[in-house]
Amino acid sequence: MKTTRYLPIVIVMTLLSCASQKKLVSDAPFELGSLSSQGWTGGTAESGSGHTVKMAIVSMQSKEVSMEQLYFRGKVSDLKLEEGSDGTSYLVAKFTKKQEVKSEKKYPFKLGSDEAVIAYSYQNKTKFYKISGIKEKDPIIYSSRPQN
Repeated sequence: MKTTRYLPIVIVMTLLSCASQKKLVSDAPFELGSLSSQGWTGGTAESGSGHTVKMAIVSMQSKEVSMEQLYFRGKVSDLKLEEGSDGTSYLVAKFTKKQEVKSEKKYPFKLGSDEAVIAYSYQNKTKFYKISGIKEKDPIIYSSRPQN
């Protein structure tokens, strides 16, 4: 008798937890080329350190696609579109050491160190696309310049 009283509560909690999970799509309306991650350290303590993730855009099937965020190594960053000197378009996300790493309960994806998830809007819906094979480049260490 007591189990039937708690059954509706368990069902509602299960449905709510499923609704909060982010579902990954298998196909995206864009194609990416080279994927890289590069650490950087500033020349002074105030300048900080972090990672930059850079993804070459090979094709975009629709102008309705809006790139929003990148989930990478427990952090989330906004995506920006940049043009390379060779005319290639890149999606770029910058992560700093000061950014808070999300706990497993708050971070919606389990990812390897060479994996990330792109959040994008398409046809007025936010979708999530997993990418893998992000190559780690040698870090950039900026030197401090003496003041004149």
